[in-house]
Amino acid sequence: MSKTTLKTLRLIVPGVMTITFASLLFKSSLQDLSQFLRSLEGLLYLVIVFPIGYLYNIMNIRGPFLRDSLSLVQANIKGKLAAPFCAGNLIGAKVESLTQGRQLMHVFYSIVDNDESLKSKTQDVYQNGLLWSTTADVMAVTLFFIPVYLFAYLFKPMPHYLVVALGLCITYLFAALVLMPKVTSRHIELSNDQLDFILQRHPDELYEQLLNLASGQPVESVATPDDPKAQ
Repeated sequence: MSKTTLKTLRLIVPGVMTITFASLLFKSSLQDLSQFLRSLEGLLYLVIVFPIGYLYNIMNIRGPFLRDSLSLVQANIKGKLAAPFCAGNLIGAKVESLTQGRQLMHVFYSIVDNDESLKSKTQDVYQNGLLWSTTADVMAVTLFFIPVYLFAYLFKPMPHYLVVALGLCITYLFAALVLMPKVTSRHIELSNDQLDFILQRHPDELYEQLLNLASGQPVESVATPDDPKAQ
């Protein structure tokens, strides 16, 4: 999976979810949903999906649902990068400040972006990153629509509104308690594979970059906060 494909799918997925759940509000039964979705022509469907996905990403609705797991992944990366150089030198003296913010993440990205072997490993990271963000999307969209369907039932007591609300509650809990821990653990495993490679093949480069940081010289990186390698 390419980075472009990942970004495109991260636009489409929340839009598809939103249209699917919202459409049931205007149907008299669950059976009407598949007929409604089939009635939408491909172009019209995309015209609706992409603006929703665009707004969803611009507003960073996914972010709060990824925050805790992202912190775990980044803390693991920072800790493993700094651990071999923490004893008795300038890096060790500054390790606490180095692990704050995104400095060590930039070091990680800069090495990955300049090694073809590491780049090939990012394909698995991208694939898991899509599962990761999709799990967060499921949590975000279901949490939004649960009260929507409950309020809708109060004003228009359609039986399937309660069925959908219950299904959304179960889906949210499963995504939050089962899926998110699993995809987070897998992301840590994949980043550990990259980190082991860095520590074995690029120890001198890593030491130099950490020493520069400890000396007050920033590390440049093209990575962004929502880079799939971080998420």
